Amino acid sequence: MKTYLKILGISIFATAFYVIGSVIMPFSESFKAAASQGANPFSVLFFLTINIWFTVTVFYIGRNSDWSKRRLTFTLLFVYLTIYGFMTQIETIFFGSVFKVLSKSDPWVIILANIVPLIVIIPRALKMAKTTYPKANPKIEIKLTTILWKIGVLGVVYMFVYFLFGYFIAWQFEALRVFYSGSAEKLPFIQHMVSIYRDSNIFLFQLVRGILFSIFILPIVLMFKAKSKELLVSLILVYLSTSIVLITPNFLFPDVVRWAHFIEMMSSMTLFSVITWWVWRKKG
Repeated sequence: MKTYLKILGISIFATAFYVIGSVIMPFSESFKAAASQGANPFSVLFFLTINIWFTVTVFYIGRNSDWSKRRLTFTLLFVYLTIYGFMTQIETIFFGSVFKVLSKSDPWVIILANIVPLIVIIPRALKMAKTTYPKANPKIEIKLTTILWKIGVLGVVYMFVYFLFGYFIAWQFEALRVFYSGSAEKLPFIQHMVSIYRDSNIFLFQLVRGILFSIFILPIVLMFKAKSKELLVSLILVYLSTSIVLITPNFLFPDVVRWAHFIEMMSSMTLFSVITWWVWRKKG
């Protein structure tokens, strides 16, 4: 019970820090106006839930890692800054024409705002996870050729997972189709793929995102190279941080669209986590 209360306490403190930080962030005037109009009185509870997820994740990784506290702190800051911060917002930038209220700088400010609570969570959750950490770090064996081909394979896998779940889950919601295309029409899968291939460079973009997802998670892979279960759980917890944020009502997405993306991303990123775990567990 004491651990649960500490997790809750850290999460509450991080949520308060996030709310205060968001107020002073240099968002555009259009962003601030839309945010105030779409304000939800229960948003703080959703932010608290998200921060509980982060705290539990950091606690789990810290409890099971053999790395020093210093290395863990910087590693987790890097992983969350890239995967939770950068990777979510580059997609916002890619689909920028849909989000009329966002200026060019707003996605970058969102990244900064989202990292604020993690500055609170990471050191405190690590301190709670263990009383003592190793002074020295274990040696990391890196085989560049193995890493490169596995990252390449996972980049292609992510692209396929993205489009399969995007079409067969998210695209089945009429509201989502109207939101992105302005039309409720639903083409068959192959025709839909051909259409978006002709109209944009999204295939290349998602391939690059898959490669980046695989590069940015590499510290977690190296950390738990000899711990299969811990690696799988950590991959799921970290990758799902990109979707857990969608539980919060926001002015960028209508609720139906937000929940469609939530279902799509929770399922697709869970599958991608398992495939990532399987690929890295394979020798060679």
